[in-house]
Amino acid sequence: MIKQERLLKICEILEKERFATVEKLSEMLYFSRPTIRRDLALLEKEGRIKRSHGGAMIRTDADTDTPIGYRHGKKHNEKMKMCREAVKLVKPNNVIFIDGSTTAQSIAHYLPENMSLTVVTNSIAVSDILSKKSIRTYCTGGRLIPESRAFAGSMAENFIRGFSADIIFFSSSALANDGKICDWSEAETDLRRVMLENSRVKVFMCDETKFGKTSAFVLSDTDKVDFIITDADLPEDFSCAGDKVTVVRQS
Repeated sequence: MIKQERLLKICEILEKERFATVEKLSEMLYFSRPTIRRDLALLEKEGRIKRSHGGAMIRTDADTDTPIGYRHGKKHNEKMKMCREAVKLVKPNNVIFIDGSTTAQSIAHYLPENMSLTVVTNSIAVSDILSKKSIRTYCTGGRLIPESRAFAGSMAENFIRGFSADIIFFSSSALANDGKICDWSEAETDLRRVMLENSRVKVFMCDETKFGKTSAFVLSDTDKVDFIITDADLPEDFSCAGDKVTVVRQS
């Protein structure tokens, strides 16, 4: 297989699989990982793909359901720092909602085990992290959204209605300049609305890659949340009260 054939094959695999790791591409094409990494670097330079930690996906300008394996790698350090800041809001005996976003799910790593906390989530990843900690955890169940590895649908919504949470940590795919919080997933947006309705303190977490973007479904307005935790200053023309925004920066 010559180089151009290999590059074409990589693009075909990514179009079909949506996201693939270097290891998987190496196994499928019978080429070394260094060779695959060089190919991915070239394809990214040409604007045909986007690379993440350990893998890649076809580049598209569409606002779609990006696989969680790719989303988790984006702005990883910034998300972790936002989570360390957010967890400072947690108090002993709190009931906590954590949604299925990659931004919010990392909070599970930082939740202290000595506060008698209860966590309710629709995220498989959060449930897995907390299974290794002494924190009471409930997972909604319901219809699985493969791209997010999270549950949604009427069963999940009814499960959430059975709880009254002290605080919710959530994110979304877009934060429009008019202050609207939006997302691409209708089902997950519906579930987040139920979570917000049943939470006293609402904490929205959003990195700067989502600023000024819109998506199909409106979740909430920023004036209805209590805290916004982000990694960069909001644009000057952004419609949001500054006193609720906390900016964490890489040192």
